[in-house]
Amino acid sequence: MTLTQAVSAATCGVSTAGMPQSLDHQKPKHFHDKASSIEPSGDRMRDFLSFLDRSTSGSVMCDSTAHTPFHPPANTASNANLLSRISALEVELEDKEHNLKALRELREREKLKEEHIRKQLQLQLRDDLTKTTEKYEQHSRSQQQLLVQLQDEKKDMASRYQRLADEMRELERKFGAKTAELHKQYGRELERQRKAFLCGEKARREAWERDRAQEIKEITIRGLEPEIQRLIEKHRNEKRCLEEKLKGIANEMKKQLEREVSSQKAIVTRQMEEALQVERDQHKQEIRLLQENFGAQLENEKHILQAKHQEEAARWESQMRDEKMSAEAATTKAREEEQMRCKEATSELITEIERMRQAHEAELRQATAAAKANQNETIIAMEAAKAAAIQEAVAATKKEVEEECHRKLDHLLKRLSQEQLEAQTRFERQCNEAVAASQDSADRLRQEFTKERNKLESELKVAHEKRLDLERLVSRLETEAELREKVRAELQMALDEQHRHDLAAQKELIESMSAQLSEAKTKMEEIRQKEGLMLETIEAKVKEALFAKDQSIQRLQDELSASNTRVRKK
Repeated sequence: MTLTQAVSAATCGVSTAGMPQSLDHQKPKHFHDKASSIEPSGDRMRDFLSFLDRSTSGSVMCDSTAHTPFHPPANTASNANLLSRISALEVELEDKEHNLKALRELREREKLKEEHIRKQLQLQLRDDLTKTTEKYEQHSRSQQQLLVQLQDEKKDMASRYQRLADEMRELERKFGAKTAELHKQYGRELERQRKAFLCGEKARREAWERDRAQEIKEITIRGLEPEIQRLIEKHRNEKRCLEEKLKGIANEMKKQLEREVSSQKAIVTRQMEEALQVERDQHKQEIRLLQENFGAQLENEKHILQAKHQEEAARWESQMRDEKMSAEAATTKAREEEQMRCKEATSELITEIERMRQAHEAELRQATAAAKANQNETIIAMEAAKAAAIQEAVAATKKEVEEECHRKLDHLLKRLSQEQLEAQTRFERQCNEAVAASQDSADRLRQEFTKERNKLESELKVAHEKRLDLERLVSRLETEAELREKVRAELQMALDEQHRHDLAAQKELIESMSAQLSEAKTKMEEIRQKEGLMLETIEAKVKEALFAKDQSIQRLQDELSASNTRVRKK
C-alpha cells in the first residue's frame, strides 16, 4: 500500500513538470505491456518497474514536446549538431560584425566626404563672399573717391561762385559808383554850364546894358528912358522866361532820362529773366537727358548684376542640388543596401531557424525511428538492468527485515524520483537556457540592427539638418548680398541724385552768374551808349539853346540897332 502511494506521487511529480497527460498515459501502458512478460515476484517490484518505465517515457515525451528540439546529453550527434549550429551562428555573427564594420567605415567615409564637401563649400562661399566684399568695397571706395572728387569740385565751384559773386558785387558797386559819379558829373557839368552860361549871359547883358545905357544916356534924351526901361524889363522878363524854360527843359530831360533808365532796366531785367528761363529749360533738358542716360546705364548695370547673381545662385543651387542628390542617392543606396542586408540576414536567420527546426524534427523522427528500431535492444537492456536491480533488491530485502525493507524501498523510490525530477529539471533548464541564449543572441542581434538602423536614421537626420542649415546659410548669404546690393544701389542713387542736384545747382548758378555778368556788361554797355547819346543830345540841345540865345541876342541887337536907327532918324 505504501509503495503504491509513492509510485502515484512520483507519477504526479513527473506529470507536473510539463509533460502532456495523454502521452503520459499512453507510453507507460505500452512499456507495461512489453514488460509484462517478465512476471516479477511481488506487487511491489511490479510497481517499481512501472515507475521506471513511466519516468523513461516521461523524459522521452519531454524531449518531443519542447519548443526547440534538442537531444539528450547522451546523444553525441545532437551535441555535434548543436556545436555546428553554434559555430554557424558565431560565423554569422562575425559576418554581421564585419558588415557592421563595413557600414561604419562607409558611414565614416560618407561623413568625411560630407565634411570635405562642406569645408569646400564653406571655403568657396567664403572666397566668393570675400571677392564680393572686396568688389563692393572697391566699388564703395571708388564711389567715395568720386564723392570726394565731387565734393572737391563742389568746393572749387563754390569758391569760383564766391569769386564770381564777389566780382559781380564789385562790378555792381563799381557800376553804381560809376553811375553815381556820372550822374554827379552830369549834374556838375550841367550846373557848371548853366552857371557859366548864366554868368556869361549876365556879364554880357550887364556889359551890354551898361554900354546901351551909356550910349542911350549919351545919345538919347531923357524922354526915352521909360521906353528903355520897358525894353530892359521886357528883356529881363524874356531872360527869366528863358531861364524857367531851360529849367523845365532840364527837369523834363532828367525825368525822361530816369524814365528811359527805368524802362531800360525793366527791359534788361525781363531779358535776363527770359534768358535765365531759356538757360534753365536747356539745363533741365540736359539734366533730364543725363538722368535718363544714367538711369539707363544704372538699370543696365543692375540687370547685369542681377543676371550674374542669378547665374551664381543657379550655379550654386545646381551644385547643391547635385550634391544633395548624390548624398541622398548615396544615403538611399546605403539604406537600401543595409535594408537588403538586414532583410537577407533576417531571411537567412529565419531560413536557418526553419532549417534547424526541420533538422531537429528530422533528427527527432530519426531518433524516434532509431528508438523504435532499437526498441528490442533497449527492452532487453532495460530488462537486464531491471533483473539486476531486482536481484539486488531481492538480496537487500533478504538481508534486512520487512520494515527496514519497506523503509529503504520508500526512501529509494523517493530518491530515484527526486533524482529523476532533478535530472529532468536540469535538462529542461539547459534546454531553456540554450533556447533563451539563442533567443537572447537573436534579440541582441535584432537590437544591434535596430540600434544601427536608428543610428543611421539619426545620422541621416543630422545630415538633413546640416543640409537645411547650409541651405539657410546660403539663403541668409543671398539675402545679405541682396541687402548689400540694395544698400549699394540706394547709396549709388543717393550719390548720383546728390551729384546731379549739385551739378544742376552749380550749373544753374554758373549760368545765372554768367548770364547776370553778360547782362550786366550789356547793360553797362547800353547805359554807356545811352549816356553817350544823352550827353550828345544834351550837348546838341545846349548848342541849340546857345544858338537860339545867340540868335535871340542877335535879333535883340538888330532890334536895338533898328530902334537906335529909328531914334537917330527921328
